Amino acid sequence: MLRHLVRPLSALAALPIAVPLAVLLAAPAAANNRPDVSVTPTVSGTSATVHVDINRGKQAIASCSYALDAAAVTGCGDPVDGGKKAAGYDIALSDLQGGSHTVAVTIVLTDGGGDSSSATFSIVAGPRVFALAFSNLDGVPRYDAAHDVLIATLLDTSGDGLLGAGDTVLTDRYPLDFGPAAFGVFGVSSHVVNNVSTASGTNAVVTDAAGRQYSFGASESSQKYQEATSSSPRLETSIFDSFASPDTIHAQSSAPSQPGTLVDPRITGTSMGDSAFIDVVMNMP
Repeated sequence: MLRHLVRPLSALAALPIAVPLAVLLAAPAAANNRPDVSVTPTVSGTSATVHVDINRGKQAIASCSYALDAAAVTGCGDPVDGGKKAAGYDIALSDLQGGSHTVAVTIVLTDGGGDSSSATFSIVAGPRVFALAFSNLDGVPRYDAAHDVLIATLLDTSGDGLLGAGDTVLTDRYPLDFGPAAFGVFGVSSHVVNNVSTASGTNAVVTDAAGRQYSFGASESSQKYQEATSSSPRLETSIFDSFASPDTIHAQSSAPSQPGTLVDPRITGTSMGDSAFIDVVMNMP
């Protein structure tokens, strides 16, 4: 009889050990469906680009959403594929008010896991940027003063929210090649707007009191920044990125901003499509 009793007791004694062991083995799987989410804002004037990194491939991500301050939750857009175990999103925020802002990002995975992360950044109040041309060195959409090169910008220095007399064209540097690997410096960096020739969502053409012309453009077929004096039969500075034909760079000493390094005669590139030597952001009223 004792032999019959020992076997059931030993079998019962094993049960409490087996159940916790199964639970312990399952615990790491539950922890693994919580991704690492990092949120990095980059500020430019009254705009910000928020870069989101996730340590999961885009095929593992069911959704990405964000909320700025107390605003409604919005989708992050399409993910950037970073490989089997990495993906990212770039969120563009514009026309931000001066002060502190917080952006909160939530990632949901296809296996039901997920996580959230947030970051706080500050906007220094200043004039509205109507148009901005730059060389995009870091490959990230939107201008980042820490990594990109400013070519020219059109500012609402009159403060009325409309493009018109009293606003300002500021110039800085310009690409000497299509890399871009080298840059020249404009000798005259500020021009006061006297008249507006064109003002649309894709083009802004203004002149100063001497009739010198400054042109910004960004359309589905090209991006450009150009200058000409009133007496010139042609453009004297032209940084032109055509999406369907060869690109061109031209800089003459007689141009209004007085380029320090000449590109004359003009040089022509062979690249088709959107190139990094000039990107133009339009923010017209």
